[in-house]
Amino acid sequence: RNFCRYLIVIDDLWDENSWNTISLSLPSNDCGSRVITTTRVNKIAEKCCLKNKDLIYEIMPLGYQYSKRLFLKRCFGSEDSCPDALTEVDEILKICGGMPLAIISVASADFPFSAGKIKERCQEIMKSLHSAVGGLCYVEGLTRILLCSYFDLPDTLRACLLYLAASARNQSIQRDSLVRKWIAEGLVPKDKSCSPEEVARRYFDELINRNVIQPVKYLNCLGKETYEVTYMMLYVLRLISREQDFATFFSESEPHVEVMPNRLFMRCSDTELLISTERMNLTNVCSVTMLGPANPVSLKQLKNVQVLDLDGCEDLDNSGMDDICRMIKLKYLSLKQTQVTEIPPEISNLQNLETLDVSWTQISNLPPEIRKLQNLVTLDVRQTQVKDLPKEVLQLRRLKHLPFVCQGCFGVKLSGGIDQLKPVQVMGTVDSRECSESAMKEISELIEVTELELVLYDGLADMEKNDKLLSSVGKCSYLKSLTIYGDSNPSDKLSPESPNFPQLEKLKVAGRFVKVPGWIAQLSTLTLLDIRVWKLEANDLMIIGGLPCLSVLALALVALPRKQVSITSSAGFVRLEVFCFDCCVPWVSFEDKAMPNLKQLQLNLYHGPADKVPSGIMLLERLNMVILLYSSQHAASDGVFETIAVVREDAASHANLIKLSINGDREIFLPNKTADRGFEREFDTSVSRVITEVEEVLASE
Repeated sequence: RNFCRYLIVIDDLWDENSWNTISLSLPSNDCGSRVITTTRVNKIAEKCCLKNKDLIYEIMPLGYQYSKRLFLKRCFGSEDSCPDALTEVDEILKICGGMPLAIISVASADFPFSAGKIKERCQEIMKSLHSAVGGLCYVEGLTRILLCSYFDLPDTLRACLLYLAASARNQSIQRDSLVRKWIAEGLVPKDKSCSPEEVARRYFDELINRNVIQPVKYLNCLGKETYEVTYMMLYVLRLISREQDFATFFSESEPHVEVMPNRLFMRCSDTELLISTERMNLTNVCSVTMLGPANPVSLKQLKNVQVLDLDGCEDLDNSGMDDICRMIKLKYLSLKQTQVTEIPPEISNLQNLETLDVSWTQISNLPPEIRKLQNLVTLDVRQTQVKDLPKEVLQLRRLKHLPFVCQGCFGVKLSGGIDQLKPVQVMGTVDSRECSESAMKEISELIEVTELELVLYDGLADMEKNDKLLSSVGKCSYLKSLTIYGDSNPSDKLSPESPNFPQLEKLKVAGRFVKVPGWIAQLSTLTLLDIRVWKLEANDLMIIGGLPCLSVLALALVALPRKQVSITSSAGFVRLEVFCFDCCVPWVSFEDKAMPNLKQLQLNLYHGPADKVPSGIMLLERLNMVILLYSSQHAASDGVFETIAVVREDAASHANLIKLSINGDREIFLPNKTADRGFEREFDTSVSRVITEVEEVLASE
């Protein structure tokens, strides 16, 4: 047995102890044996690949064409047998989310061959899935499988997950607002060692680890951090929510509510439903989320509500504020994207309020009475008409989150006294032209701030202010994320007494720098750099490449480079794993041993000449993913055609398995044995080929 070579497949691992038991029984004989495991839990995958996490292979959902082919083949025997191309089929495929089992399950429903009846049947299925109607025999098997993910959770996480499923706007999940709702609802138990928000974020991370919540896969590698739950998982969780009376759903398709609701989630546009809700007893309702207009609910009845989410209720105006200001138990209030233009003085009645979100409204002033909201933790005034931060806000002793920015990415006016905001962790946007001398100095005393946004300018009179503001911000001991808007030309060196961002992890230059400033070289803890510069100077790549912890780099060049951007082995980049290059021409070359740990390369393509294309991609030793992005207006460009051809050739010649994404369309290139650099790849190539064949079978079955 000790001299045998083996291949073992272990399907659907759920806990680490099982893997520990299995792995102890496997002989380690250096004969080139392999073990393939499948799991839904990220931490178990990492446990199985402790020595080399590059061996983790994430199975992606089927693309649109494969999904449609599989669905039509299951329904009608072949793609050509479908009587007509129906938009309803596309909607069903969207609900299935590229899951082969979901597609097969829904396709097993009886579909007639008449085009009109097919359309009617599709609409029935979509209505049933959206409304979480139980007893759908064609998804029973899928439901049982998805239920495993729910029942494997501890009780506290189950409640958080059910709330997420009930309140999700379609599939999209906003992490910060959801965490605050959990806290306001009392779903997060107290922990002496950390704050409720830290516990809630830990819960959220655990749901991601179990793949119940999934990060949105953007075409580019620096997409905004948002999350989603698949439609089929939402369907299952809403079934559970109904059975356990956790929440009540109310919409045009479900206008009758038989129980006294505790949590009410409304999705409707019919004003006649107001009559139905007036007959309901809403005395015990503690949470209301509106998806659509606010008028179907009589706000007067909501006397005990603790969470009121009216985000996007465009019919809500100032007239509704009187009733809202009487909800004295309210802890979470979102007026985001409503027609409210004024916060009345009666807001002071809401003594228990912890979150007030008035972002994306036309509100221009915060009343002095806001100082009485001493339990307020989050005050979101982004993209409003508020231009001055009133002194009363400085009296909110528990305030931790204070995001503010006037419409158009300009900061509000800051006078002295902001050093009183010592508990604040998230703040912005600070405008160098609207920031007084005293306020600039006091920013350095915000000892708890972790996230900050700035606006800098490129006028000659602005350089000194820019440098003073950056020097002050650099003294914020716990600052981890800094975003800079506006065009500017910061000095190479900041104030000599500045510690230069001792814990900064993320720096995003959303505006444009003239060049890479020299002080960036001192950012020893930086892991992500997203920077736009007019041009690259001789030493700029050495400055960036010398950052010891940098793992993600997005580099955008505004001007056309005069010569090819060359990445050499001496440039550093020892920990870089993701590199995004955005230039009017993808004229970048990689020498042997350059970026030794790079795994993902993204190139943004534009209308450019065919002779300025990337080179040396095959020399990136650990590369496994290449992303090419371009808009439809550049699709016919010679430069785009030539770049795609060159990248495909390099991918086919690469020693690794390369996943190539071209505007979201994926291709897989198996490892090229002739490009082997001496590593043992023969067996890994066989495994890679097995994985590819399995995916092709799933797509064609």
